[in-house]
Amino acid sequence: MFLLNQLSYKAYWKVFKTMILVLMTLSSFGQGKTNLTFSDRLSFDIDIGGALTTNSSINEIFKGGISASAGPKIKILKQAKLGMKPSIGGLWYIKPMEDGVSEKFRILKAGMEFQYDLFHSKETRFTFSPFARIDYNWSSNYFTADETNVFGETTNTTSSSTLLTGKDISYDLGLIFKFNKTYIKASYLIYSPNLKLTDKYVNEMAEQGFIVNNNQYFNFNSLTLSVGINLTNIL
Repeated sequence: MFLLNQLSYKAYWKVFKTMILVLMTLSSFGQGKTNLTFSDRLSFDIDIGGALTTNSSINEIFKGGISASAGPKIKILKQAKLGMKPSIGGLWYIKPMEDGVSEKFRILKAGMEFQYDLFHSKETRFTFSPFARIDYNWSSNYFTADETNVFGETTNTTSSSTLLTGKDISYDLGLIFKFNKTYIKASYLIYSPNLKLTDKYVNEMAEQGFIVNNNQYFNFNSLTLSVGINLTNIL
């Protein structure tokens, strides 16, 4: 965990590109006498959907959010049943408040997803695939305020400084129901980051005579449901 925290964004990008090269190498293994080329095995997934927090304390603040992810997928093994997908994505939780103010919690993620085609019908082009995913996450909590004109139209949005920040690993387990090139994806996210109150707010509380615990674990386990598209022939 210490090593992950020390890596820069450029380092993460290098790791991501290395994953692609590894997948290209793995795609050549176990192909046997099949006529599948690397281009046949490579595709690109994009999905977007909603998330519902399952922890009662968090659910009182953030009842739901928006989820999204995207990444290249390569099918390996002789029958191309196992899919490996390095991907990036995010979760955005929003709590509307009064006078155009909203509290927001943002999770940006990068990781690897493994899919296995348990059932496939050539006639209906339906595929059923369980999947597992592991991600490294960057989380932040902040507020935004919308400024409106006399007609009630938003003219400007300002953001506060970050209140809470944290980095941690998450896990997803779920199912994919694919119809031709579109799919429905349902999963359960396991994520309990250790969030730290930023020094600015710790100092402000200290000036007012309050001593606060600036580190705390938050349970952001969630149910997610997404709709996506699988793009083929991308090379």
